[in-house]
Formats: sequence, structure tokens, C-alpha cells
Amino acid sequence: MKSLTSIFLRIHCEKITSAARIVWLNQEIADEIAQSALQILAKASKQNLRFFCGKSPKCILGGLFYILGFRFNSTITQREIADLLCTTEDSIRKSYKRWLIEFPQFFTDINALKPPKVEAIYQELNAIFTSASFAPLT
Repeated sequence: MKSLTSIFLRIHCEKITSAARIVWLNQEIADEIAQSALQILAKASKQNLRFFCGKSPKCILGGLFYILGFRFNSTITQREIADLLCTTEDSIRKSYKRWLIEFPQFFTDINALKPPKVEAIYQELNAIFTSASFAPLT
């Protein structure tokens, strides 16, 4: 319980909801995203409290909001989120990537953020480089 308490001392539940309402004008979507963010923050803090160490609450939420925009079909650019939360676009980018690397199990339903299949890319490149047009020069 200490981990939940410490993260929510830095990121208050009310601030999550108000930040979501700043980012999304549609209050219904904002409330759904805020609720989802609260659930993910609670799970993440139980699994890896160090994830939050040294990170700004705005950046943590900004990256999470960016990802959740895809889940709720209400995407907003990293720049827009950064401007609305008074942080930088780079901070949002780093944060959302950290979320996806550290907690991929929370975002398995978001197809838009899944990297392309490595095997398919490998096969495509292999076909290109083994074609006659790329034969080694002799």
C-alpha cells in the first residue's frame, strides 16, 4: 500500500481528471481516459515503483495520455499534449516509449502502437537483397 500512497501523493486523483479534461474537450472521453490512467498508475506502482522515480508527474501523465488516446480513438499529437500540460514534446515522447517498454501488458489492445513484425520485415528485405538487381558486383 505504501507504493500506491507515494505515487498518488505526487499525482493526485483529482489532478489526473482535471488534466484529462484540459487535454480532451469531450468530458466523457476525458473521464474515461482519467479512469483508465488511474487504474494503470495503480497497477504500475504495484509492479515497479522505480518507474516513477525522478520523473515529472506531467511527463508521466502526458505519455500515458498519449497512449490512452489511441485506446479511446481520440488521439492527440504529442505536441498538443505537451503544450496543454506545460511540458515538452520530447518529454511526452520519452514517457510514452517508457510506458510501452516497461508495461507492454497494459497496452496489448492498442494496435496502432504495436511495432511491425520483425520477421515480415526481415523476409521483405531478404527478398530485395537476393534479387538480381542487388547481385554483388564482380
